[in-house]
Amino acid sequence: MYGRERRQRLFTLAAYRQMIQQEGLEDQSVKPEGARHWAPFDPGDFSVGSRWKDQGKESEAGLCCQPFGRERITDKGKARTKRAEVKIARRAAQTKRKAQDLEAGVLSSEPAAKKRRAPSKPQAANGSQAVHENSHVPTASMYRFADKESGVPFSYSHEIRNYDDGVKLWEQLQAASQTATCRSFHVPVSGTQFSGNPKLLRGIRRKGAWTDTYVLSAPQVDYLYSLVDPATGKTPLDDGSSTRFDHACFVTTAPVTTVSEFFSRTRADIQRGLERIQALAEQKAKNLRKITEEARHTLAIKAAQAKKDQDSRWESIASSVLEHRDALNPQFQKALALLKAEFLFSSQQVNNSSWEDRIKQAYQDALGAKQFNEEVARRIGSLCLETYCSTRCTYPAKKDVAPKKSGRKSRKELSEAAAVKKDIQLPLGSEVRRRRFPWNPDYDELARDAAAILRVRCRTKRMDWSAIEQVFPGVQRNSVRQRVSNLQTLPGASEYFRSLDDAWATLWLEHRGSEALPDPNPDSVSDFDLPAHVSFLRRNIDKAALHAGANLAKPEVPVSQSIVKSVEQILAEYDVKENDSVPQPTSWNFYFDIPSEERREREFLQHPFVIYNDDAPMQGVPLNIAIAQGAVKALYNADDAAATLALIGDHAVKSAMQNMEENIVKKQAKAGKSYPLRQYTYSDSALYHIKGEFADAMHADASIMRDHLAGLGDEEWRNVDLTMRTGRRLCTSNCYPTISIDTTIPAEGRYQLGWQSKKVDDENLEAQVTIRLAFSQAKTTSGLSENLYNGVDQATQLPPSFEVTPCSHDTENPFTCSNCLRIAEAAISDMDQLGMLSALCHAGADGIPIRQLLHGLYDGDTLAASTALATLATTSPPLVYAGGYDQARVVHASALRDWTMTAIQSPAADNETEYKVVFPRLWITIHGDLLEDTWMSVTRAVAGSLMFRPGISEYALRKRYHGVFDRQELNDILKYLLFTKKLQRITNFNLPVGMLDSEMEKTTYWVLADGNAWF
Repeated sequence: MYGRERRQRLFTLAAYRQMIQQEGLEDQSVKPEGARHWAPFDPGDFSVGSRWKDQGKESEAGLCCQPFGRERITDKGKARTKRAEVKIARRAAQTKRKAQDLEAGVLSSEPAAKKRRAPSKPQAANGSQAVHENSHVPTASMYRFADKESGVPFSYSHEIRNYDDGVKLWEQLQAASQTATCRSFHVPVSGTQFSGNPKLLRGIRRKGAWTDTYVLSAPQVDYLYSLVDPATGKTPLDDGSSTRFDHACFVTTAPVTTVSEFFSRTRADIQRGLERIQALAEQKAKNLRKITEEARHTLAIKAAQAKKDQDSRWESIASSVLEHRDALNPQFQKALALLKAEFLFSSQQVNNSSWEDRIKQAYQDALGAKQFNEEVARRIGSLCLETYCSTRCTYPAKKDVAPKKSGRKSRKELSEAAAVKKDIQLPLGSEVRRRRFPWNPDYDELARDAAAILRVRCRTKRMDWSAIEQVFPGVQRNSVRQRVSNLQTLPGASEYFRSLDDAWATLWLEHRGSEALPDPNPDSVSDFDLPAHVSFLRRNIDKAALHAGANLAKPEVPVSQSIVKSVEQILAEYDVKENDSVPQPTSWNFYFDIPSEERREREFLQHPFVIYNDDAPMQGVPLNIAIAQGAVKALYNADDAAATLALIGDHAVKSAMQNMEENIVKKQAKAGKSYPLRQYTYSDSALYHIKGEFADAMHADASIMRDHLAGLGDEEWRNVDLTMRTGRRLCTSNCYPTISIDTTIPAEGRYQLGWQSKKVDDENLEAQVTIRLAFSQAKTTSGLSENLYNGVDQATQLPPSFEVTPCSHDTENPFTCSNCLRIAEAAISDMDQLGMLSALCHAGADGIPIRQLLHGLYDGDTLAASTALATLATTSPPLVYAGGYDQARVVHASALRDWTMTAIQSPAADNETEYKVVFPRLWITIHGDLLEDTWMSVTRAVAGSLMFRPGISEYALRKRYHGVFDRQELNDILKYLLFTKKLQRITNFNLPVGMLDSEMEKTTYWVLADGNAWF
């Protein structure tokens, strides 16, 4: 052992021994067999004696061994090995001296003048096996050294009597210095904390101080690395003899196992690195081969494409030159084949005109000059002859002169020859301008059919027009696409395209892949025979019927081309099935196909008149869940919501929220808020029904218009613009005004203008339209905020106490007390009515369904039963009320409080919480107050829906607003509109609103009141 680890350990043990001496203990500690490094440093640890050489045992110098990496140092000769041995010996001598000094000055428990070495173990007598124990028993304080949180508390005092106690001391010291085992030591209640040298604590807590393996120092690692071959990983262990290995152990003075493990580990690391390098090289070679193969494949594709392009280019050049010429001459075919071979190996940058000249020359050489000129003259025809004749007639004929001798031409002759050549020949590289494709009706029909086939194949993919070249080979794809787009903008074309697509989709899905319509790859948008598909489409689809608007999925029936004028005409020309066994929903289609008219028709299709209504029953909810749902819909307040909903019940609230999530609300997230908010909001469809069909601005315009008309005198009229806004049209359509049209202005304009269109103006042609109210009508106030809810016959409040109700004369709390009910019941003399009240009283809050009540009394006479029920509902105070959230029910007045919720009002001046009981409604806050804006919006929405559907049945009205308003909320709205004379109810039953079952509601109709401004 030597090195930094040796010095640290000696310092740690010496400090601990010094601590024991400071506590008054004698230096009588022994060195057990398992306590390593307690004895002073022995110089003999660094000598290699006969024991090492002869027996081959490991060195007894155990050191702390922690694996740490060093860079490999290659062997560069004997000189480097010698320097390493000298360096190791020098450091060993230095460490030896330092250890002796440390032992003499620190470990000794006697004065410096009497330095002696402490006995390592108890002494025995000569020749005897007995061990003598110390007569005075020393003790050592044991602390929980690893317990930093508790401040190193004192645990107990360890007595050292013999050799076993000394071994136990070191075991306990090691356990107390480690975090995992220090908690096992008991700490007394009145114990102290360690106050010794802090360096001692750091030394004892260090894990390396208790490790018993050997650690190689930096010089030792460098020397051992020099014996390893970094290229192959060969070590002294791989030698045939152990000479080098023994020499390495001798130089490093390290145990045999440590040196062997170092060489094995180093060899494994080098071999793993070599394997990794080899794997990287193989992967690189594989990638290189892959890149080479891909490049070769790409090059082959490019070569094939270039050859194909050259072939097509040659074909275009040859066809342009040989058009209308006889190219079957064998001599010309040989010359043409040679020219083609030369062309294929030539550069693509060469102009086509040069090759055209060469083809012409080869053709002329093959046919001969005379025959070639005759053919050219015959092909050009009379046009060239006329041009030639006119040219000869323009210039005077030259006189016959003698031919000029051969030689150099003059400058004038050269310029004339160049001008003639320029006039005759086109410049090199010039291209003929591409002409527009001559579209005609046949081509348009082909484009429509092909586009329909492509659209159906590309419904789930991106639109691809590449296959259009099969039917339009000489036209660009974009040109065909633009032509189809232009055809689709024509009137009626969009509906025809849609019908054609649907018909072809049905036909193609049925026959694709069959013998009649081969389609090996239906998923491909380009790999199919488009001409065959077009032919199959034309054979199997009646496009004339599609143009006429017929539905090919149904049998054809004759359709009248004119609108019927009366019901008698319908009965005469059509077969009306009044009682169809299987009612079918009416299918609708647009009458106008112009894009500007589709939006208007879509709005009217929201309120269609159909023969068969949806008779599916409306799903209701129990009473407690309906009350909870109404409470949840109330305006939210974080301070009072929990108390209000707690009175209703947790189960009912959860069921109500689940029901609302499925119908009218959707969840929303509002992050970043420090206070609780609603987690739900109304869905878009629910908000649409709540706000109504008309915007707020339309209501304001209609109200202003109505006020102005009501303020006119008897002989006053109001001018109306033909382009007035929707709100004013709404007012004039509902107020039944008298309309006056003055046509004298356009008549005088036509006489004065004399049919000169340049002087025509709108003021000269438009007739003057004036209106006024047809009869005296009372002015209606536009504000609905005052006493809006007082017109409803059901009261809105209950007193704070549930036991006693106030008198009916209290207008703020119109619920009846028990005395008032007894007085009202005493005034009834009809026994059947009293029996009806008794049955309703025993039924409690659930009440009795209206149909069961009407058929169970008066021997099934529904008319008499309904008359009696209406009498009980109109008494003062009323004895029965219309209830029920799932269906129409009749509830006794004494059980009406179960249909309410408790509202918490704002704290009063004395900080006492006030309560009041209200009916849960959409327009009621959590404090029981009225939301005027919401109430105005819902009343306008219900009344405005009758503008599009006058005479709608009450059953259809409830179906329309099902999920938005519950049954009781819609009852309150209809009662208010009926009470304020904005609506009229047409029915054969004398029961109040809300007391009709589904069958009665189907024959009860609602219309707007005559002359009353519902807006």
